[in-house]
Amino acid sequence: APTPANDSVNNPPNPVIDTSATASPEAIFQFLKYNKPYIRFYPPAIRQRLAALAAEAYITNGEQDKALAVFDTLLRDSIIAPLTHDAEFTLGVVAQKKGETAQALEIYERVAKQTKNLRVAAQARHALITLQLAQGSVTAEAATEALEHIRMGWRGDKVERAILEDLIGIYTQTKRYDEVLRARKAIQDAFPGDPEVLNNAGEMTSLFEELFSTELGEEIPPLKALSLFYEFRELTPLGDKGDQIVQGLANRLAAIDLLSRAT
Repeated sequence: APTPANDSVNNPPNPVIDTSATASPEAIFQFLKYNKPYIRFYPPAIRQRLAALAAEAYITNGEQDKALAVFDTLLRDSIIAPLTHDAEFTLGVVAQKKGETAQALEIYERVAKQTKNLRVAAQARHALITLQLAQGSVTAEAATEALEHIRMGWRGDKVERAILEDLIGIYTQTKRYDEVLRARKAIQDAFPGDPEVLNNAGEMTSLFEELFSTELGEEIPPLKALSLFYEFRELTPLGDKGDQIVQGLANRLAAIDLLSRAT
C-alpha cells in the first residue's frame, strides 16, 4: 500500500506499474497519475524507463497527446536526453494523426536517419513507409521490400510484430498468399506465447485450407502449389478435409501430366 504523501520523499512508494516487455497499455497507464506524488522522486534511469513504456502505451491506445505529456515531465527536469528521439518520433505520430502529413514525413525521415536509438529508427522507417504507401508515393512491392529490410534489422519485439502485421495486410491485398503464410509463420515462431497473437495459428490454418480447397488458390500454378503444400504441410487438417486437399492437389498435377508428382 502507498505510504503517506508527506513521507514520499524519503520513502517513495512503488505504484503498481508493470515495466516488463509484455506489459499491456492498461498496466502502465498510471504514469501521469503517479508522476507528481511518486515517480518524480525515482532515479532518472527508472523514470526514463517508465516514461518510455508509458508513452508507447499511450501511442498504442491512440492518446498521443498524453505520450507528449509524459516526455514533458522529463523535459522539465532536464533528464529527457536519452529519450529525445522517442519524443521526436511521437511528435511525428501526433502530426500524422492531425493530418499534417508533410510534417510527419519530415520528422519520420529525420528520426529514421539517426543511429543512436536503433529501435526508434526502425519505428520511424516503418511509419514512413506505411504513410508513403497510404499516400501512393510508393508501390506495394517497394513497400514490402522496404518493410522486410527493416524487419531484418530489428527483431524480437512489438516493432517487428507490427511490421509483420502490416506485411500481412499488403500481401493479402496483392493476393500474395504464400507470403501471407510466411509472415504469419514468422509471427508464430517469434512470439509463440504472446496473447495478442493467439488467433494467428488459426488464421494460418484457415488460409491454408482455403488455398487448397476453394477457388482462392486456383491462380497459383500447380508446381508452386506443390511447393507451398510441402512448406506448410503441417497445416493440413486431419480426416476427410485433409484427404480432399491432397486429392485436389494430385488432380491439378495430373492435369499437366506431372503423374509421378501426382502419385
